[in-house]
Order: sequence, then structure tokens, then C-alpha cells
Amino acid sequence: MLLVEAQGDRRANVHVRVAGRLNERYSLLFRDYLRANERVAAAYAELKRRLSASLAVPDDYADVKDPAVDLVYLAAEQWAAVSGWTLAPLPAVSCEA
Repeated sequence: MLLVEAQGDRRANVHVRVAGRLNERYSLLFRDYLRANERVAAAYAELKRRLSASLAVPDDYADVKDPAVDLVYLAAEQWAAVSGWTLAPLPAVSCEA
């Protein structure tokens, strides 16, 4: 699915996850770690700002950012082990018509 923002709207990058898959845990752990660690979140945000402002080829953004994401994720895994973080179960959803 591809959505194009209207002129003047802020662009959003939306990630869809499937409950129970590994990438669900990855994204929620990453989010919660950044929420719990303001300095890391600020440094990560600054990296993203600088990359978006300085890369000559915008399509290189993800490739250049990935090693930093890997480092943040490794720290997040250590934080999860120490803090007792776990993936909270999702509430039941009714699919009645």
C-alpha cells in the first residue's frame, strides 16, 4: 500500500506489524527503550535529523541509519533483561460484522 501526502501535509512512515511475529517485539521494545531513555532518544533523533538534511541521495537514508539502529536495539535488549520489560499481550479484538 502506498499513500502520498497532500501538499503541505507532514510525511509519515507507517510500519504495520503482525501480532506475535518477531518484528512486533522488535518495534515495541525499540519504542519503549527510547521512551525510557531520553538521552538515547535525543541522540537518535539528532542522527535522523542530520542524515535527512545531509544525505545527497535520500534513498541511502535507511542504509546509513541501520548500523545505529542495530546499536540502539542491542542496548534495548540489555535494558529489557535488566528492567524486566516484556511484550504486553494485545487486547482481544472482536471481528463481528
